[in-house]
Amino acid sequence: MTKVTLDPFLLAALKGGTAKLTFTDTEGKAVGHYLPDELYQQILDALVPVGDDDRAAAVAEYDRGEVVTSAQVLASLAETGRRWEGHP
Repeated sequence: MTKVTLDPFLLAALKGGTAKLTFTDTEGKAVGHYLPDELYQQILDALVPVGDDDRAAAVAEYDRGEVVTSAQVLASLAETGRRWEGHP
């Protein structure tokens, strides 16, 4: 992953790195998103087991057929997106 060091002006434009933001082109089309580090880490923690024991438990669940469908994941992500946007 590429690392970019923010100057004070860009950091201020990102609201100090505390809010989720959408980057758009001049026509308003979304071209990317910014997530504060804390939120990014929470997403990673939810998607990827953190430790070896967690990974082994996830593999065992999969082997037992305890899986989540793509539709369930997408529905959960959509719900999370609504909550981030402030909608119940």
